[in-house]
Amino acid sequence: MSSSSSATIEDTDSPRVRTHQSSYLAAPEEWLGSEFFIEAKALERSNEKAYRHEYLGEAVGAGGEVFENLSLEKISDESIERFDNIRMGLDWGFSSDPLAWMKGHFDKRRRVLFLFDEMVASDLSDGEAARLLKARGVNGRDRIICDSADPKTISNYRNLGFNASGCRKYNGSVEHGVKWLQDLEMIVIDPVRCPVAAKEFSSYSYKLDTDGSTLPVLMQKNDHTIDAVRYAMDLEINQVRPASSTFASTL
Repeated sequence: MSSSSSATIEDTDSPRVRTHQSSYLAAPEEWLGSEFFIEAKALERSNEKAYRHEYLGEAVGAGGEVFENLSLEKISDESIERFDNIRMGLDWGFSSDPLAWMKGHFDKRRRVLFLFDEMVASDLSDGEAARLLKARGVNGRDRIICDSADPKTISNYRNLGFNASGCRKYNGSVEHGVKWLQDLEMIVIDPVRCPVAAKEFSSYSYKLDTDGSTLPVLMQKNDHTIDAVRYAMDLEINQVRPASSTFASTL
């Protein structure tokens, strides 16, 4: 896509209304400062879609999607065998909200997260879930970071032989975790191995107001695998915690 630096004024059907279309490219650099142009060019290189939306004012996609850095692609057995930075997260659920367990590999150098195994199921007792996880090869050496809202269930999983611990929760922890995931270079999900995660990450969105404009509020539904991934990456996400946030003392 090529960008034009000129502004345009279009007549409408109303004789008293004209539409003015322009972007920062029509303004002299000294008006905005050189740093503004440097940041715009950097975003254009790293995320053209976001650049077109934020700097050129284009309507791109639905406008409410959360993960612009998502790639749905096959992850080979050979790649999985080489993965050496495995992370697991577990979001509790039972009937209407399913239990969701996610497994992935975090390439810290490239800041790419690979998700290649999931278990999403309803109406499972702790014992039944434990048997299914062990059947997937999960053992006591594998660290599983869980939703810390239910310490008793975490204790049950430890008694069942898992290395389970709770995530950190505080005011804004959901938004902080989602922002961390958004800032990754890429989230790669194998849609065959992880069909629920592929669907939830693809459809996760912000709320829209009555005129269709995006609001800075996450639609917190159909996000069970997303929560499990946030928990799995808790140690990285909370290396730097927002200064205004406070950890819940009871978790």
